[in-house]
Amino acid sequence: MKVLKWTLGIAAAVGLVFALLVPVDVKGQPTGWLSFLTQDPQGTVQFRALDQYGFPVMVGHGTAAPTTANSGAAPMDGEIYMQHATGEDPILRVYSQTNTAWRFGIGLNEDDHVSFNSPVVWQVHSENFGRVGCAQAYEEDMTAAVQTNGGENFILMPCSQIGVIAYRIEAEDGGTLAATPAPFSVDGVLTLDGYADDVDNEGIELVFGSTGPDHLGAWFDEDSGVDSYCEVSITIADFSDVDDLWFGWVVQEAYDNPPASDSFDTSALFVISDLAGDLDIETELNAGGTLNDDTGTTWTDAASHTLRVIAQADAVEFWLDGVQVTQTNAVLNMDATDRAVCLMGYTIVAASDPGVTVNWVEIGREQ
Repeated sequence: MKVLKWTLGIAAAVGLVFALLVPVDVKGQPTGWLSFLTQDPQGTVQFRALDQYGFPVMVGHGTAAPTTANSGAAPMDGEIYMQHATGEDPILRVYSQTNTAWRFGIGLNEDDHVSFNSPVVWQVHSENFGRVGCAQAYEEDMTAAVQTNGGENFILMPCSQIGVIAYRIEAEDGGTLAATPAPFSVDGVLTLDGYADDVDNEGIELVFGSTGPDHLGAWFDEDSGVDSYCEVSITIADFSDVDDLWFGWVVQEAYDNPPASDSFDTSALFVISDLAGDLDIETELNAGGTLNDDTGTTWTDAASHTLRVIAQADAVEFWLDGVQVTQTNAVLNMDATDRAVCLMGYTIVAASDPGVTVNWVEIGREQ
């Protein structure tokens, strides 16, 4: 019996060694318990644990996000992975099958600005327009909002982090809008249908977090030396109806009449100024002339894009859909005492309403 036990033990050990030595097709999907042995401390993906169906069961880690090429298995929807490239802070990432991309989670990056065991880098004020019951429009003197040309109103949102959105109407057709704007007719977005009649050059200009472009509510102060950003997600249903659209920072000044992207004294803006949807970045200092760079992106019908402009004491940055835009010409160093507001506007052509919606807006300041 002892001989038999020894024989069986040796056979089992040999079988295990043989199983581990048999070449495995690393390009295929790891299966079963062998998945837990999928690690290479010298490789890009240093550890991934997948079950027999290829689903993640633990948090992987490595210097780059997993791909089929570098780890033998495609990323799975909801997979969590800690990326820690040499010389960089770790970032906890989650894979999105919908976006076919690893999305940023917690870490030091332009989207979140949060690091482990450290204070929050940005103080963020965000509005996703999900509490429509806490919104009411007024004219500047707190009477009912007006729909006449040049009417200066504001949307008061006591449940919101940004609190207020000022807006000015450009209504050339008889000087009054034909219908009352209904900004929150759809829960979860700021719908701008009705803020302009279907008349050439009509439009609207909004100031986020302020009762007006030259009033209290400036979120960036050049003298403070504190970086501030304003960010918006915009969807445009029919771009051929947009004549001019702009978003970003504008140094405090009165509303322009008529509104236009190139009418500001000092500004840092994303701009679309043709019917083809060409998206540019533009800066201007003390009315000294527009400095322009092309983002390389063309806005198409029903598309949504996220625009972020970061104002700094001596510079400005533009970010499009989470990627920084290369700046060659569009640079800006604001003057001492300059204070800026987060502003958006557009004008239309005669055809019809372009169907502009603001999905969310966010304003952040360094701490």
